[in-house]
Amino acid sequence: VSNWYEMIRLIRMSKHVFGKERRKTINDNTNPFGPDDLYISLYTGKIYCPTTGVYTFAINSDDASFLLIDGKMVVQWPNGHIPSKDWEHIGTIYLTKGLHRIEYYHQETFGAQLACVGWKPPGQSKIQIIPEEFFCPYLRC
Repeated sequence: VSNWYEMIRLIRMSKHVFGKERRKTINDNTNPFGPDDLYISLYTGKIYCPTTGVYTFAINSDDASFLLIDGKMVVQWPNGHIPSKDWEHIGTIYLTKGLHRIEYYHQETFGAQLACVGWKPPGQSKIQIIPEEFFCPYLRC
Protein backbone atom coordinates (compact mmCIF):
# COMPACT_ATOMS: atom_id res chain seq x y z
CA VAL A 1 0.00 0.00 0.00
CA SER A 2 1.25 3.46 -0.84
CA ASN A 3 -0.60 5.42 1.88
CA TRP A 4 -2.73 5.20 5.02
CA TYR A 5 -6.04 5.33 3.12
CA GLU A 6 -5.05 2.35 1.00
CA MET A 7 -4.19 0.42 4.17
CA ILE A 8 -7.64 1.07 5.64
CA ARG A 9 -9.28 0.08 2.34
CA LEU A 10 -7.24 -3.13 2.22
CA ILE A 11 -8.27 -4.05 5.78
CA ARG A 12 -11.94 -3.41 4.99
CA MET A 13 -11.70 -5.62 1.90
CA SER A 14 -9.96 -8.44 3.77
CA LYS A 15 -12.22 -11.45 4.31
CA HIS A 16 -9.99 -13.95 6.09
CA VAL A 17 -8.62 -13.82 9.65
CA PHE A 18 -5.68 -16.16 10.26
CA GLY A 19 -5.83 -15.75 14.04
CA LYS A 20 -5.84 -13.52 17.10
CA GLU A 21 -3.83 -13.69 20.29
CA ARG A 22 -2.11 -11.62 22.92
CA ARG A 23 1.43 -10.53 22.10
CA LYS A 24 4.06 -9.31 24.55
CA THR A 25 5.71 -6.79 22.19
CA ILE A 26 5.47 -5.54 18.63
CA ASN A 27 8.43 -7.44 17.27
CA ASP A 28 7.49 -10.29 14.93
CA ASN A 29 9.54 -11.70 12.06
CA THR A 30 6.92 -14.27 11.02
CA ASN A 31 3.16 -14.52 10.80
CA PRO A 32 2.30 -16.35 14.05
CA PHE A 33 -1.05 -17.48 12.59
CA GLY A 34 -0.45 -18.65 9.05
CA PRO A 35 1.52 -18.11 5.84
CA ASP A 36 4.53 -15.80 5.88
CA ASP A 37 3.45 -13.90 2.75
CA LEU A 38 0.37 -11.90 1.80
CA TYR A 39 -1.09 -10.93 5.16
CA ILE A 40 -1.91 -7.88 7.27
CA SER A 41 -1.01 -7.50 10.95
CA LEU A 42 -2.89 -5.18 13.26
CA TYR A 43 -1.64 -4.66 16.80
CA THR A 44 -3.83 -2.69 19.22
CA GLY A 45 -3.58 -2.05 22.92
CA LYS A 46 -2.47 0.38 25.59
CA ILE A 47 1.02 1.47 26.49
CA TYR A 48 2.06 3.04 29.77
CA CYS A 49 4.17 6.18 29.46
CA PRO A 50 6.17 6.57 32.69
CA THR A 51 6.67 10.32 32.38
CA THR A 52 5.23 13.34 30.59
CA GLY A 53 7.21 14.65 27.63
CA VAL A 54 8.17 14.13 24.01
CA TYR A 55 8.39 10.47 23.01
CA THR A 56 10.17 9.27 19.89
CA PHE A 57 8.63 6.25 18.19
CA ALA A 58 10.23 4.23 15.41
CA ILE A 59 9.06 1.48 13.09
CA ASN A 60 10.89 -1.12 11.09
CA SER A 61 9.10 -3.45 8.73
CA ASP A 62 9.18 -5.52 5.63
CA ASP A 63 6.58 -3.76 3.53
CA ALA A 64 4.15 -1.03 4.56
CA SER A 65 3.62 -0.03 8.19
CA PHE A 66 1.83 2.73 10.09
CA LEU A 67 1.93 3.65 13.81
CA LEU A 68 -0.79 5.63 15.58
CA ILE A 69 -0.79 6.81 19.18
CA ASP A 70 -4.12 7.97 20.59
CA GLY A 71 -5.47 7.94 17.03
CA LYS A 72 -2.75 10.25 15.68
CA MET A 73 -0.37 9.13 12.95
CA VAL A 74 3.12 9.29 14.47
CA VAL A 75 5.25 7.50 11.90
CA GLN A 76 4.65 5.69 8.63
CA TRP A 77 6.65 3.77 6.06
CA PRO A 78 4.40 2.98 3.08
CA ASN A 79 5.02 0.81 0.01
CA GLY A 80 6.88 -2.44 -0.40
CA HIS A 81 10.44 -2.48 0.95
CA ILE A 82 12.93 -4.51 2.93
CA PRO A 83 13.67 -3.81 6.61
CA SER A 84 16.16 -1.08 7.41
CA LYS A 85 19.35 -1.78 9.32
CA ASP A 86 18.49 0.78 11.99
CA TRP A 87 15.57 2.84 13.25
CA GLU A 88 15.38 5.09 10.16
CA HIS A 89 11.64 5.83 10.25
CA ILE A 90 10.81 7.88 13.32
CA GLY A 91 8.28 10.38 14.62
CA THR A 92 7.69 12.26 17.84
CA ILE A 93 4.63 13.01 19.96
CA TYR A 94 4.06 14.77 23.27
CA LEU A 95 2.41 12.39 25.75
CA THR A 96 1.34 12.75 29.35
CA LYS A 97 2.25 10.20 31.99
CA GLY A 98 -0.23 7.31 31.92
CA LEU A 99 -1.96 4.99 29.48
CA HIS A 100 -2.21 5.70 25.75
CA ARG A 101 -3.73 3.74 22.89
CA ILE A 102 -1.28 2.23 20.39
CA GLU A 103 -2.18 0.89 16.94
CA TYR A 104 0.30 -0.60 14.52
CA TYR A 105 -0.71 -1.66 11.02
CA HIS A 106 1.58 -3.80 8.86
CA GLN A 107 1.20 -5.22 5.36
CA GLU A 108 3.39 -8.12 4.27
CA THR A 109 3.61 -8.98 0.58
CA PHE A 110 6.54 -11.25 -0.38
CA GLY A 111 10.00 -12.01 0.96
CA ALA A 112 11.23 -11.46 4.50
CA GLN A 113 8.84 -10.53 7.31
CA LEU A 114 9.23 -7.92 10.02
CA ALA A 115 6.79 -5.88 12.10
CA CYS A 116 8.63 -3.94 14.81
CA VAL A 117 8.02 -0.83 16.94
CA GLY A 118 10.53 0.95 19.14
CA TRP A 119 10.49 4.03 21.33
CA LYS A 120 12.69 6.47 23.18
CA PRO A 121 10.93 7.92 26.24
CA PRO A 122 12.01 11.36 27.53
CA GLY A 123 15.45 11.19 29.14
CA GLN A 124 16.52 8.04 27.30
CA SER A 125 19.46 8.10 24.90
CA LYS A 126 18.50 5.51 22.27
CA ILE A 127 15.53 3.86 20.62
CA GLN A 128 14.72 0.32 21.74
CA ILE A 129 11.89 -2.14 21.16
CA ILE A 130 9.08 -1.17 23.54
CA PRO A 131 9.56 -3.52 26.53
CA GLU A 132 6.62 -5.78 27.37
CA GLU A 133 6.14 -4.26 30.84
CA PHE A 134 4.92 -1.02 29.22
CA PHE A 135 2.01 -2.79 27.46
CA CYS A 136 -0.96 -2.82 29.76
CA PRO A 137 -2.23 -5.49 30.34
CA TYR A 138 -1.70 -7.07 26.91
CA LEU A 139 -1.28 -6.33 23.24
CA ARG A 140 -3.82 -7.82 20.86
CA CYS A 141 -2.63 -9.00 17.46
